[in-house]
Parts: sequence; structure tokens; C-alpha cells
Amino acid sequence: MKPKYFGTDGIRGKAGSKFINDEFVGYLAAGISTYLLKTTDGPKSIVIGMDTRASGPGFAKVFADHFSKYGFVVHLLGVRPTPQIAFAVTHLRANLGIAITASHNPASDNGFKLFNQEGSKFTIAQELEIETCIDNPLEVPLGENGEITDTGRGLTDAYFAHIKQVIGELDLQGMKIAVDTANGATTGHTPRLLEELGAEILLYAHKPDGSNINAGCGSEHPEALQQMVVEQNCDLGIAHDGDGDRVIFCDRTGEILSGEHIMAYVASYAGQAEKSTETNPLVTTIQSNLALDAYIRDELQAKTLRTDIGDRNVYYEMRACEATFGGENSGHYIFSRFMPTGGGLIAALNVLKAIQLSGVSLEQHRSDFTLFPSKLVNLKVAEKKPLESLTELMVAKTSIEEKFAGAGRVLLRYSGTENKLRILVECASISDLEQAVDQLVQAAQSELGVK
Repeated sequence: MKPKYFGTDGIRGKAGSKFINDEFVGYLAAGISTYLLKTTDGPKSIVIGMDTRASGPGFAKVFADHFSKYGFVVHLLGVRPTPQIAFAVTHLRANLGIAITASHNPASDNGFKLFNQEGSKFTIAQELEIETCIDNPLEVPLGENGEITDTGRGLTDAYFAHIKQVIGELDLQGMKIAVDTANGATTGHTPRLLEELGAEILLYAHKPDGSNINAGCGSEHPEALQQMVVEQNCDLGIAHDGDGDRVIFCDRTGEILSGEHIMAYVASYAGQAEKSTETNPLVTTIQSNLALDAYIRDELQAKTLRTDIGDRNVYYEMRACEATFGGENSGHYIFSRFMPTGGGLIAALNVLKAIQLSGVSLEQHRSDFTLFPSKLVNLKVAEKKPLESLTELMVAKTSIEEKFAGAGRVLLRYSGTENKLRILVECASISDLEQAVDQLVQAAQSELGVK
């Protein structure tokens, strides 16, 4: 069964739209309260934090008022990076955490990410249970309301202390790093810790005003950061998304490294605990370039495991195989020794650790590791017919994969939110790539009524 409220990463949309409004937040709070009252014992508490969007404080108040009526103690954390909100759940021994954020989306959007008492994201099965509770909530119990409190003092210090303890010795003296915080939740966090570790920091997009989060900056728009790195002779640049669970990097020449480059770099150099070995696979998603698998196999004699898209899926696969590192090429990276969810700051520190341990710069690594040529085509379709029922398209896919003989791949999937078929082809030969894409597009057009 497919969730009707939750998407790949929580609930997200335009502020004021169907599921991103005060009324629905009340339903969501009642559903979450019902779920927790049915599934957990003992004292009940919830932590709530947000990014820098103007709509965040209003939603936080509605959440807090409703949870309080159900008897929950509510810890209002204010503006915090999403990974720190997940950390706060375990640090404060809460039952659940909510990050009010729309991640890399514009300021006009907002959304809600949920974390369980372990600080990880809920499984799809658990989200379906919560949805059932949203539609069938318990009545507000009689009795006193729960306390609403600001208990965020000292949380950042505790979070930093945890990160420092796990990462071990890391001296950034002499490093010059440009940091783009996307006018978002990491503004007072990532620069501070990097400076505490000795780095010289140059800041960009670090003055949030409620309406400028992700606006021409951050992980989606790193152009100004790239220019700053080159003009100011920085060692590297770091750009977060609005809530800080993602990060991208550019080297000293201003070139952006792909997520595959970063995963290969960490798997090779970040330290023994994170290195990919025969018994410690790298976990990534179906979206990552096939060259990553080849690099991990040929250079590290290790293996790559793939999951469906979403950092939640990466984490649960990591947990199943006891892997220590995984990620998405979009900039989500999970280090299980640190946290059971993605963290942009944690990823940045591990990359810096890899630079320190290996002496291999990001630009050196970028030139040593080449992605396979790839092409992604999005076709608007009249109807999302089951892919396995599309005979012509399936025959074309099989024929192309047989021709590639393991040196390329075809990925077909529908968009989760739009009537679109996504066709991704990767292989070593550009001519073979173009021919394969044309063949697949023609097959799709004849069977799907492409608009």
C-alpha cells in the first residue's frame, strides 16, 4: 500500500496547501499522538525544531498545542539543523522528533520530517500505521495538558561533543574553507564547529530572514560558492541545503564533486571504520552512477549494495548488513557510528578527515575517478501503466542490457509525484548511450501515450 500523506522524505508542499496548513497539522499531531499512545509505554515527550522559513514558528506552535492536549511534554528547539533534531530525540530521551522543513525547496514551501525514538526515520510500514491513526485518532484525554518547554540550551554543545568524540583527532589548522549555509538552519552551526577545529571560514548565504532560504544559494545553487573558493584561494567549499542534512563539495579549482565521487573518496580514505571492505559494503541507491560500483569493486575489492531512492532506505539497508557508510548521489550521507540518519556537517568532517589521513586532495580524486556517460529523460505520460505490462519497452530494455553485458545499465521508473516516466541509461560509450535512449523513448511513446 502506498502512503497518502507521506512522500519519499516526510510530508512536503507549498505552505498553506492541502497537507501543509494549520488544520492538517492538527490532524497530524492527533494521529502521531494516537500512534505513540498505542505503541509506547511510560512518559511521553516530543521534540520539535525547524529551519529558517517564516512559516515554521506558526506550525511549531500548532503542533505543540495539540501534543500538549494529549498529555505530551513538548520540547521546542527553535531553529536547528535536521540532524541535530534527530540527535535531540535520543539526547532528551523523547519518543519522537519533528523537523519542520522543506529541505532544499524554496521558502514558500514547508514540510514535516519525523524521527523515531532511535533518531532514525520511520519505515514505510510505520508511516502507514501513523496514517491510519491520522484518519482514526483517539479523543483528547481528560486531564492536565502536557508541558511546553524550551529545552534547547546546551543541545548544540552536546551534539558537537558527540561528533568530536566519534570522529577523533581532527585538526583543521591552516585550512581555509568556504561555507554556504543556504540561509538555512546550519548558519550558526557548521561554521562554528569548523572554526572550533581550527579552520579559517569564509561565509556565504549566512543571513536568513525567513524568505531567502535556498534562494540562489546552497546545495542547489553553488555557483557563488565555487567563485568564492577560487577568488579567495580556499582549500575547498562546502554547501548545505536549507535544513542541513545534505552537503555538496567543490575542490580548490571550484569544480563540484559528484555524490559518487564523495562516496568513493570516503570509502577509500575516511579511516578504517568507514573504509569499504569485503565485509563492509558501501550502500547507495539505484540513482548512483554505475562507475561507483566499478570503482569500489576494482580499487577496493569491496562491494556496493543498492536500495530504492531515499536516505531512509539507505539507512535500513546499512543496518541490515551492518555497514558503516552509505549515501545518495544527491548529497545525503549516513555514517552509522555517528547517527542513524544523514548529516551534512558529519559528512563534511569525514571528508576533511579523509583529506587529513590520505593527503589526497579532492581535485586529485576527481581526476582519478570518472563517471560513466549517462542520460536521463523525463517523459510526460497519459497513464502510469505497470512497466511489466509494456511489452515493447521491456523487450527494448532487455536487448540493450544484453548488449551492454554488464558495462552499462537501464533504469526505468515513474515519478512518485508526477505523471512522468524517467528513463536513465548509463554505459561507457556515448554513441551506444544515445542509441539506447532513442530506442527506449520510441518504445515508451508507442505504448504510454506520451504527452
